[in-house]
Amino acid sequence: MQKNTTIKPLTHLGDMPVQDFLRDYWQQKPLFIKNALAHWQAPLDGNELAGLALEESIESRLIIEQTGKNPLKSQWQLEHGPLAEERFATLPPSHFTLLIQALDQICPEIHDLLQQFKFLPHWRVDDIMASIAPTGGSVGPHFDYYDVFLLQGTGNRHWQIGQKCSEQSPLLTDCPLKILTEFDTQTQYLAQPGDLLYIPANIAHWGIAATDDCTTYSIGFRAPSYSDILLDLSQDIASELSADIRYRDPVNLQANLGGEITQQVIAQIAERCRSYFTPERVGQWLGCHLTEEKRCAPDVTTGEFNADHLVLAANVRAAYTVNPDTLKPQNTSSYSRHNSTTTNPENPTKNAQATVFINGQSWQTSLTLACALCNYAAIEPQHYSADDHAVITQWIDHGYLNLP
Repeated sequence: MQKNTTIKPLTHLGDMPVQDFLRDYWQQKPLFIKNALAHWQAPLDGNELAGLALEESIESRLIIEQTGKNPLKSQWQLEHGPLAEERFATLPPSHFTLLIQALDQICPEIHDLLQQFKFLPHWRVDDIMASIAPTGGSVGPHFDYYDVFLLQGTGNRHWQIGQKCSEQSPLLTDCPLKILTEFDTQTQYLAQPGDLLYIPANIAHWGIAATDDCTTYSIGFRAPSYSDILLDLSQDIASELSADIRYRDPVNLQANLGGEITQQVIAQIAERCRSYFTPERVGQWLGCHLTEEKRCAPDVTTGEFNADHLVLAANVRAAYTVNPDTLKPQNTSSYSRHNSTTTNPENPTKNAQATVFINGQSWQTSLTLACALCNYAAIEPQHYSADDHAVITQWIDHGYLNLP
């Protein structure tokens, strides 16, 4: 049984304090960090990772490149798992890649690795994906709409960092992958085990396996588009509005306006629509939307996730918002997430409440419990109020907490 040792977020990336990284690089420019996690060892070898692609409940993809004279015009083949075991005997000797998603839900050691990157907002974290490839294996020149850390596990990978991209960047047509047709190499690196490459969103990058035992772990951070936010949030709000709520003409309506839609009418409707997008409504939607299950939880693991105490399960996504009107004094400037779990009677968060979101649902709890849950701390029900204890019982019933 895995012991309940709280995995703390990294304080440094190599020799760089994370605060310097956040100030100078995060969402701004790439960074290659030699020996960033020099002592970390990949817990699964290539054969063990490939074996996961045989499982029905695990999301996997096989990408095969057919190269030509121009590497930007290769032909690409994509197959979704699960793969048949005999498929591996028919693979080419090089230039293919196997991708395994959500390894943090499958392997306890990978889950511990994910916790180290939670110096960033927890709700931004997506998952850890493994890329397994022989020499020449790649997913092609591309860009992502999310930030990613690329940790070299075994073997070597040659990385090229290119230009800033957008939805107007030209892509290969009739291709199952979003492959760039133009690539302006600006920097290059050879990643070895323990090296870490950070790539911000929209930056072109191209990684090619330089050895036959190349495994790279991608720690991704989601960033919802505002088009998706507006679409989903507006639909969510509209679904709760009564059909009785209708437009009404302004008071003292002018006669003989004919077909004119007046500026007064436009302003009235715009203001009414804005009134529905309150911070509370946006927070509720964000919490539910960002913790929804994006994929089915794998029913295969490589080890025991159980801890000595109740702790958030590896396949559960959680976040929380603070209920500001429960803070003392009535001023959110006094709130510090670092003292939210103390029992100091002068602590303004002592009796504060929070809304906890788990897998798209919400609960009202103490701020202390919310912080403990989302920080993967051990939860001992006897230390919480009766109301919190009732919520903890519900979480246990739903399977959101690992049982000791």
